[in-house]
Amino acid sequence: MPRHIPVTVAWLPIVLVATGASAQQPRRAPTPVSQQASAAGGHIRGIVRDDLGSVVGGVMVVAMGTTLAAAKSDMTGRYNLALPPGEYILRAARDGYVSTFREPIRMQTSVELERNITLTRQGASTEKAGLVQTPSGGASAAKDADHAHDEAAWRLRYLPRTALRDIGAATDAVTGDDGDAPAPRAGTNWTGADASQPVAALFGAGLNGQVNYLTTSLLPTANTTGAAADWMRGIASASVGAPVGSVGDWIVRGAFNAGDLSSWVLHGEFRSREGQAHRLNFGVSHSAQIIVDHSTALSAPDQSRSAGDVYGYDRWAAAPWLELDYGARVDRYDYLTTAPALLSPEAGMRLEVASNTYAVVSASYDRVAPGADEFLPPSATGPWLPPQHTFSSLGGAPLGPESVTTYEVGLDQRFGSDDHARTLSVRRFRQSVDDQVATLFGVDVAGDSNHYYVASPGDVRVDGWSVAIDGALWRNVHGRINYSLGQAFWAADPAAIALGRIAASTVRDGRESVHDLTTSISTRVPSTSTEVSFVYRMSSAFSQPEPAAGLPQLDGRFDLEVHQALPYQPVRGGRLEVLFAIRNLFYDAHDSRSMYDELLTVKPPLRLVGGIQIRF
Repeated sequence: MPRHIPVTVAWLPIVLVATGASAQQPRRAPTPVSQQASAAGGHIRGIVRDDLGSVVGGVMVVAMGTTLAAAKSDMTGRYNLALPPGEYILRAARDGYVSTFREPIRMQTSVELERNITLTRQGASTEKAGLVQTPSGGASAAKDADHAHDEAAWRLRYLPRTALRDIGAATDAVTGDDGDAPAPRAGTNWTGADASQPVAALFGAGLNGQVNYLTTSLLPTANTTGAAADWMRGIASASVGAPVGSVGDWIVRGAFNAGDLSSWVLHGEFRSREGQAHRLNFGVSHSAQIIVDHSTALSAPDQSRSAGDVYGYDRWAAAPWLELDYGARVDRYDYLTTAPALLSPEAGMRLEVASNTYAVVSASYDRVAPGADEFLPPSATGPWLPPQHTFSSLGGAPLGPESVTTYEVGLDQRFGSDDHARTLSVRRFRQSVDDQVATLFGVDVAGDSNHYYVASPGDVRVDGWSVAIDGALWRNVHGRINYSLGQAFWAADPAAIALGRIAASTVRDGRESVHDLTTSISTRVPSTSTEVSFVYRMSSAFSQPEPAAGLPQLDGRFDLEVHQALPYQPVRGGRLEVLFAIRNLFYDAHDSRSMYDELLTVKPPLRLVGGIQIRF
């Protein structure tokens, strides 16, 4: 059976987005708030020039999205905006100038972006900007002269609508700084938005999201005997979100694929914004996979599986010097024979003991089912792919959860300026794992790279130290470098005899030392609009695929993701990106579960992902 999505189905989300493209022009903006420089956000800066190359002062530069922030350029044309993480539209305006500048940006933590802006003097030709300027006194000039471009005028135009303003919405459209909002049409009025903007009317101002059409492939590793590549599995995914007043943001995302292994995922989430006393994060997700072709080698004991989770977390700023973290997640897996519902609570505290010095304490109890990474949303950002593998228990034993108890205590020292803040962290940790899971690819003679087996080599306790540096590593490069040294104490499971015959290095007994170095780096090249993120994990305790290799060895695994923006807008105010990703890390490197989950994964396939992303 072909492993690609029919063209009509795959492009349906894109057609829907294009139909409501005009809804992306915001009718109402969130209540303006003053932005202060914060290490939790980032900065955008640049120089404003006119069409002749001269610097322009007094230009109002506005970032509108997660919040509304504004800054004026100085006499040298320079401006600087401090923004919390989120999606924004960057615009600029000044009396006597025509502005066509409008660029979507994505702000991340401790990121510094550079955007230079060019304005055209009013009355000058704007052909090079792709517009036709009417002579002075014409309709276009009159429209631009109807309103001022100072800060007060901007904020007044984007005040939230009241009931009185909604009454006159059919004849009084709220326009942007360059007057490029469409004229209202006669007919049904969608609570302040014209009939051409049903999406904005239903979901509110600031609607944003993306539509993706991706292709993924699984390639066996060089030492996987007889394994066959799984080529060209099509995936369609989409996400949409919007602010909830000035409190937070909601987002809904989903994905599906079709073929002999059909699967889908759906996830909804709400996150509070920076500055709230309670930083809430709660959501719900559901995932499922169905094996359609029962004759394929992908077949497992269960022809369909599903999983779901509900979670809620809170970071409470109880005092200026004290933060409390607490919350829980409840997962349910229909393929678990015992305890299908799993509760995973956690709690922590962050106390400022001196200037920019914090004491950190945390405790968590995580119950994770085998194959959970196939169904649950990843903790890191990026495309969330629906389940790609099938799995079963080695030897036919019932599938049971892995239980991970983790305690940490340490210190964080923040240093550097707000623009280049870094945090040095030192931790002392203890982790106890019951029924540690080992993941085995390429066990079958058929060597199918889509199917893997799980088994437990026993229980393990790890005591260790870790040191990490997080933040701006150097210009336009941000990330985290973490080194851990742990002493592991194993209690082998006598029932793991079959596991030892297949991969002897997964069955460990007694004591061993683990050296682990994980590096996560992200960078953006402004001149080419290229974003790159790279994760590399190197450890001395990776299991080896050869059955005779009874000892773990030094090895490394990686995850590379590249986003390249193209000079084309598929929808108004949107952006088209090409995505390419390649990885042989099987588990999410940003997840804080068992230290051994990745180390006991044998012969993971190489995953390739490529396609297009339409952001709006």
